[in-house]
Amino acid sequence: MDVEKRAFSFVASTETPVRAWIPDPLGKSDEHGGVRFIEVDEVLSMDSIDLGRAVVMPLVDAHNTFSIDSQLGSVETLQVEVIEGLGRALTGSTRFVPSRGSLAEAMAEGHYRQLSIGYLVRHHDSEMREGTMPLATATDWELQEVSFAARILLRAYGAGRDAESARQTGESLEALRSRNLTDEIIDEMRAARRRDELAKWVRDNGR
Repeated sequence: MDVEKRAFSFVASTETPVRAWIPDPLGKSDEHGGVRFIEVDEVLSMDSIDLGRAVVMPLVDAHNTFSIDSQLGSVETLQVEVIEGLGRALTGSTRFVPSRGSLAEAMAEGHYRQLSIGYLVRHHDSEMREGTMPLATATDWELQEVSFAARILLRAYGAGRDAESARQTGESLEALRSRNLTDEIIDEMRAARRRDELAKWVRDNGR
């Protein structure tokens, strides 16, 4: 942490499996005719990351990308490297905008340690495993933003036949939920007949 330069380095994600909900890879529908979601252990492969947005990637507050006021800074570097004890990881560096320089001071004191990433998965390779959750490896995924979060969060973006409709639904649900409310989100989306539009999930804790 460099308080004077308002800059810090971070680990954005590793290849550690994280519990997530994804569209059923077999293409099965749910009872309402929408896409059926299944719970899996998801791995974000470092071989398959799309960093096309890295040049202009924002550092935002609580995954809010709808207002410039929520941009805390900018991501300056991103790279995949091997870290002892973590394996392959996506790491980077970022800098706060001048008006948010006080956040650098707070971080130096041990505050604001929770980071998340917003990402879009275009393809999973799935493996059914006996006696445990299926393993889904993201073999084509795009990093879209890095965020500070007050708690572990889950977010979904619209994708598919009606992305804008799904985005508005996500906004009406405040788009941000703690992981222990995953089932509640899925139920609400099913009731709204838009579950099949959700395909982007957020990672936390550099996993």
